[in-house]
Amino acid sequence: MPNRFTARALAVEELTDLDTFLIALADHADGPTRSLELQKALDAGEDEEHDFDSYCLVVDGAATHSGGVVTCHLTAQTLVLHLNEQAADTLETDGFEIDLDLSEEQRTALRAGLERLFQGDRLAPATLVLE
Repeated sequence: MPNRFTARALAVEELTDLDTFLIALADHADGPTRSLELQKALDAGEDEEHDFDSYCLVVDGAATHSGGVVTCHLTAQTLVLHLNEQAADTLETDGFEIDLDLSEEQRTALRAGLERLFQGDRLAPATLVLE
């Protein structure tokens, strides 16, 4: 069953001090109870054994998994991610259905961020639709 929430807060930024590119969606900017982070090292090199050269999912600030998104579909209203079996087992969900209560500027930033996150990544989703 997919993990569902409405994102009312978004961050898409480079955290150079942490060597991380971050996309964070949350139900609230202050005191979020539901969140999904997609992270990728800015300078990961190539470490296929540990997947450090790919993106990572972080759910509610706790459960993490490297890669695992098989489908990513972004529209003006929703972000839908379907996960492979290994990611689903680790994150205890088969995917995410996130309603977007975001401004047009935030949706544009999210689209650009997802494109940057997945572009050229060896674990990129087989299906990537960014409307």
